[in-house]
Amino acid sequence: MHKVVWFVRFRQDRERAELDRRWATEHAALCAAVPGVVRYVQNPVVTTATLEGAVDGPPPFDGFAAFWWEDRDAYLAAMDSPEWQAVMDDSAELFDVGWTLDGRGAEMEERVVREGLGAKGDGVSTPPNGPIKLIGLLQYRKDMSRDDANAYWANTHRSLAVRIKQIGHYTQNHAIRPAAGSDHLSFDGFSESWYADEGVYKEAMGSAEWADLGADGDNLFDMSLFESAIVEERVIKG
Repeated sequence: MHKVVWFVRFRQDRERAELDRRWATEHAALCAAVPGVVRYVQNPVVTTATLEGAVDGPPPFDGFAAFWWEDRDAYLAAMDSPEWQAVMDDSAELFDVGWTLDGRGAEMEERVVREGLGAKGDGVSTPPNGPIKLIGLLQYRKDMSRDDANAYWANTHRSLAVRIKQIGHYTQNHAIRPAAGSDHLSFDGFSESWYADEGVYKEAMGSAEWADLGADGDNLFDMSLFESAIVEERVIKG
């Protein structure tokens, strides 16, 4: 499966609740109709995550949209379709499209590290609605090569994350290349972790294992650029 994501920020000149309603309804229908889309999930931000190292205040994005196609050829074909043009035309009514196209969309390599909380076990599906979902938007240290950073995240940092027993489902998303409409990347990847409920999430945040994971962050990421948020997962298709 080929996963592509776009982080989005709502237009500031319109009312946020109405924009989110349109994203979840009319815009969602346009996206689901794009040729070849196997799975489509919206992830609106609920609140800024309260993590050590997180940037104070609200994150600079309002959510992200994730699409899956069978392969890259199907994705590239979809980008030339009239249905995708309809999505882009409608996006201009909802989002700061220039902000998104400034490197905030990417083709991803999705790595499912831990599968649970009711996920179907197909390597793509995620837990049904209900669990707390935490994301971390990440940029590597500038003094590391991309290959070295990818390997460190997939091995050393991963080994620390899986020690956190409260994480019920966990994926790493490594950015491969810019998504359609961009010629560069403004991030290197993002993590997604799910917790059974708020109590389990808070237990994880207070654990020694989480402290160890946070301490390792400086070995890999530019933590001054780290962004995290709790999102609501809206599965529109798939």
